[in-house]
Amino acid sequence: MAFCDDLTGIPSRRSLNESLQGLGRRFTIAMLDVDHFKRFNDTYGHDVGDQVLKMVARKMTDVGGGGKAYRYGGEEFTILFSGRRADDALPHLEELRKTIADYRLALRGGERPKDQRQGKERRGTRGGRGEGAYAAGNGQYRRGRKQ
Repeated sequence: MAFCDDLTGIPSRRSLNESLQGLGRRFTIAMLDVDHFKRFNDTYGHDVGDQVLKMVARKMTDVGGGGKAYRYGGEEFTILFSGRRADDALPHLEELRKTIADYRLALRGGERPKDQRQGKERRGTRGGRGEGAYAAGNGQYRRGRKQ
């Protein structure tokens, strides 16, 4: 098992397990998952689902308060706040949730170019940002579990 997740590029569950070994008595662990991911993945395909996971992981690496993001598995992530109480971590988690929920993911249509040559020929001929947009997340949480 690798210390870095191949898909998202963030530390993996194995790295989390190593980090947990050296924790003191004060820490906060937040377990997160991507709302409705299976339905999204089934609707738009695994390649688009992978892009969503990469985007979510990127946003999680920017969490404040000293939190460190890990991919736990599938669409599940963990953020570890070493030396922090839950009350200290909650504002940072809420800000992260809002950042991800407000992110607009543009889904491009099926008329995408098949290769680089077609892409160069079509570039600049269409306006807009794709056929549809999907909010990356809209989950709410309360202390201890999701609502």
